[in-house]
Amino acid sequence: MSLSKNEIINLDVGFTEQRLDSLYSDLGLLREQNEIGYEFNLKAWKRLIIHLMDNGYFDQKIVINGKKLEEKVTIPGYLKPRLDLVINELYKDGELVRLDDFKNSLNGGSLFLPIFQWISNRSFNSGDSNHRLKDIDYLDFEQLKKYTENVASLLEKHRDHYTDRVVHKDSLVQRFSHKFCKEDFELILLFLSKEKKLLQIEGEVVKFGDTPIDESDIAIVSLKKSADQMETELNYLNERLEVTTTNAKTYLKNGNKIMAKSCLKIKKLVELNIERTSSNFYKVSELLNSINHAKNNLAVVNTLESSHYILKQLNGEVGELNHVHELMEAISNETAKVDQVSELLGEASNDVDIDDEYEKLLKEQTEKDNLEDERLTERLKNLKTSESQEKEKTKQPVDQPERYNQKILN
Repeated sequence: MSLSKNEIINLDVGFTEQRLDSLYSDLGLLREQNEIGYEFNLKAWKRLIIHLMDNGYFDQKIVINGKKLEEKVTIPGYLKPRLDLVINELYKDGELVRLDDFKNSLNGGSLFLPIFQWISNRSFNSGDSNHRLKDIDYLDFEQLKKYTENVASLLEKHRDHYTDRVVHKDSLVQRFSHKFCKEDFELILLFLSKEKKLLQIEGEVVKFGDTPIDESDIAIVSLKKSADQMETELNYLNERLEVTTTNAKTYLKNGNKIMAKSCLKIKKLVELNIERTSSNFYKVSELLNSINHAKNNLAVVNTLESSHYILKQLNGEVGELNHVHELMEAISNETAKVDQVSELLGEASNDVDIDDEYEKLLKEQTEKDNLEDERLTERLKNLKTSESQEKEKTKQPVDQPERYNQKILN
């Protein structure tokens, strides 16, 4: 179903009522007559195509079909746009790649980017002789990388135990079904596996990490699938038990004894099935838990073996204990020789010289301290003399009025 004119105008600022005639004209002719207008239209069409993919106007978010794109943006009363030139530019810039080339390069076991660079340099035309887009599926490579990083980040948070790192592909598809369709998610998993090397895929089994999938991994996935089925069955049985109980009460209230007893019999059967399924579910869960413990134990044992091997290898390089003792004794002898040579050369320290130097420094410091004490004593003496003189000056004016008063009284 094609978009309306108003929908297209609202998707991108470059699409206005006034510019539709230009945008839906022959871009090839426009390129020859008005290069600036051609570049403007080209950028507007590129943005529009990316908007259409981002906002879910196609079945997939990261894959677009040439013919479906052309049908989607065709507006009655306007010429068919030269989208082949737009797709060619997006392909040349590496924003779109042919889906088949992408799959073949990854499934072939070769690195994708070098292959893609070689493909991009080849002559490529997305349109036929009438400039209509061919029926080719294109992958939005930039969107793929963005979604791949998001999925990888989310998956990394749920890998606490070994059994969490081995899953059935359908469970992953179901987990991300609200974000991607199955086809898109398959491409994301393929990219994570072949290009990013973050997981392994074998049939319906997906394993995180770079270790190959073995029989134990397949068995774990089978157990987890059984556990999921039992959990679904338990949910159904519990709902049925609730309905049967409600029905029995209703029939009993209405006086329908036969139907009430029938519902009670069904209730007993449902309760029995719940008990059996719960028991089996517990056994499978316990088995998965034991597998996690066993894997942890194996990892510890492997670490101990590696550590033992490294220590043994290092000790082997060190040699026998007798050799170490001999080496230490030899070093001690050589050190003694160094001391003897230093003493002969006069480099060894002389205790007598050190004592003389110490006495000399002590005498100089004592004389310096005595001189400083004498200076302080002299300054203190002068200070006391000055204070006495000041007191005498202050006392003299006070005494005179007192004697004068005594004379008047007499």
